[in-house]
Amino acid sequence: MLVLPGVPASAGHLRQALAELAGSWDLPGQLISDAQIVGTELFANALEHGGVGGGPVPVEMMLGPGPGLLISVSDHMPDTPPAPQRADGDAEQGRGLALVTALSRDWGWERRPGRRRKHVFALLGG
Repeated sequence: MLVLPGVPASAGHLRQALAELAGSWDLPGQLISDAQIVGTELFANALEHGGVGGGPVPVEMMLGPGPGLLISVSDHMPDTPPAPQRADGDAEQGRGLALVTALSRDWGWERRPGRRRKHVFALLGG
């Protein structure tokens, strides 16, 4: 598990960590690129909508089935499900979950019992 400060500058550290970890698992280059995009979008959503407030953001990365990768990002809004938005053509925001949907085999969210956190996950590859 990687725990990053809940600030926008941490997204670059996440992309680097994803590339290093996925590369150490000999995952294909396209999967690594997709993981960097998806991981960054999940992280950005935790910052924007997850009540993180600059605090720590846990990120889990695990080998998934197939050659695959599972990425999970936690936030502090356990009762607020992530909701894809429809972005206007000129909008600078609102496409994050559309990217996650397009690049992932599956994605979703869950509350973990006894914790005031939500985990948003994406499964890539396979």
